[in-house]
Amino acid sequence: MYQNGNSGKNKPIDPQGLSELSPEDFSGDLWGGDPDDNPEPSRAKTTLTMKIIALLTALIFFFIVLGNLFPVFTRPGFLQESRTLKNDPVLSSLQQAVVQVLNISREQANFPVAERKGTGFNIHPSGLIVTNKHLVEDADAMSVAFEDHGTYNAERWILSPHMDLALLYLDLSEDTEMPGPDLPVVELQFEHFPKTGEEVLIMGNPLGFRGVISRGIVTGNYRDFGRSYAVMEIEAPVHPGSSGSPVFNGENKVVAVVYATLQQDGTGNKKGLAIPVSYLLEIMEEDDTAGAVHTVPGKTNN
Repeated sequence: MYQNGNSGKNKPIDPQGLSELSPEDFSGDLWGGDPDDNPEPSRAKTTLTMKIIALLTALIFFFIVLGNLFPVFTRPGFLQESRTLKNDPVLSSLQQAVVQVLNISREQANFPVAERKGTGFNIHPSGLIVTNKHLVEDADAMSVAFEDHGTYNAERWILSPHMDLALLYLDLSEDTEMPGPDLPVVELQFEHFPKTGEEVLIMGNPLGFRGVISRGIVTGNYRDFGRSYAVMEIEAPVHPGSSGSPVFNGENKVVAVVYATLQQDGTGNKKGLAIPVSYLLEIMEEDDTAGAVHTVPGKTNN
């Protein structure tokens, strides 16, 4: 598929640094006369001073606590960037084809026991969704939700035997609200893989937020650990829920599919890993004999 601190500012007063006051400290010179001449103002001023100190101390502690709690209520920074990018009508249109996929596993008929959510995208007007295999594995049912074009069940799906890719074929026959099988789509780019340093866009549903658009930079292209296929490394906000997100090049075509994150040694930062869409061609050539096609009970393969 961030901390806040005051760095030494607004430290509370150290009580060990205050000396104890004695009656002798309140001499006549302190208030401009003998203390016996007018004792009431002396006590009043002392009380006022202590109240001010107590108030300032309370305010200092308040802002320290507020500073520590503030990150809890701060929304992720990528949401602000996403709101800005959505102002672009082209990107907003592309986002219509990006979906949320839901994996439902059942212990027995009509009794859901587990759900797994992620991202996918549509590549055919009649409903053909690209997503990750790990989001589809062990599913008894798959559901796909478009932002503005309804929710559909998958009638069957194909899993790649070698890569973390899957295709979902939607069942549009049960939908009565939409005008017809004319769903929004994105275009794939099978050639001209982005090079290191090129900017890309990722659209997905990270951390439960729907329809997030994020900028990213390609930081490398290499082969995955012990595997034969190439992957793209991207510096971008990739989080749980980003799996299956499309990666767009500068021509607004999908070039890869996010499937994992890579932990950076000693930094705590993560980078996204994505599989080129050219590997989808292998899945599209699969048939029943490959053992990769799954059909929902009650449906027939086309």
